[in-house]
Amino acid sequence: MRLATREFYRLNTTGALIWEAMEGGPTRSELLATLTRQVAGSPSDLSEQLDAFVSAMDELGLIEVVTPEE
Repeated sequence: MRLATREFYRLNTTGALIWEAMEGGPTRSELLATLTRQVAGSPSDLSEQLDAFVSAMDELGLIEVVTPEE
């Protein structure tokens, strides 16, 4: 639930897995590794799904994507 707007969001199985795996701030590579271990599909398809999910959650303001400093 997004408290500011009182909107509820429903995640599919893959989205729920990604959401849970994001706890602790893993890198994109770590998230993709978790996804490929637990979901059937080609690595490229899973990569696209991960990027789409993260982008959508960021646009909704539900997560903050942090780029590591070099």
